Amino acid sequence: AIVGFSGYFTIQILSSPEFARDNNRAAVHYIEANSKPGDVIVLMMNAPQAFQYYYKGDLPWYGLHPGDNFQAGAAQLNQITQGKERLWLFLWNSEWADPAGFVLDSLAAAAPRALPDRRFQGVEVRAYSLAGRPSFSAEFRPQTKLNLNFENKVELIGFDPPQSPFSPGKEGAITLYWQALQP
Repeated sequence: AIVGFSGYFTIQILSSPEFARDNNRAAVHYIEANSKPGDVIVLMMNAPQAFQYYYKGDLPWYGLHPGDNFQAGAAQLNQITQGKERLWLFLWNSEWADPAGFVLDSLAAAAPRALPDRRFQGVEVRAYSLAGRPSFSAEFRPQTKLNLNFENKVELIGFDPPQSPFSPGKEGAITLYWQALQP
């Protein structure tokens, strides 16, 4: 019975996608196959061991782990992207490195995607065009200012309207700017 249970659970673990290893190899090979001179690679989270093991190219790469320090994150992005044509974003547990999504939001607002996003087991790769020479800032400026105070606990400073009109049954996004007034 013990051998039977052990065998059953071993098969479950080995065949379940939940327990599959992250496919860093395929993600790195995708970057190598599609990158060109003038590109730069940014690793989110700053844990380069698996990336270094597989990466054999000569593009510069940087670990970026801004946490909640948006000023440092913006400064690093500006330094990393200076003089580059495209940015490859290697996402592995990025919610730890950038829990507020500052880097992803900043890139989405300032730089168009150069190629479709690619997902691999446990890893995502995105490519952004830097042709417009984007600049990154930690200052949040809503397009529409509101200053709505909610019991002196939180304030809705403003919002950015959707980039395209909402349609029934379709998804859309409105960016809201909040400020905590109390801990």
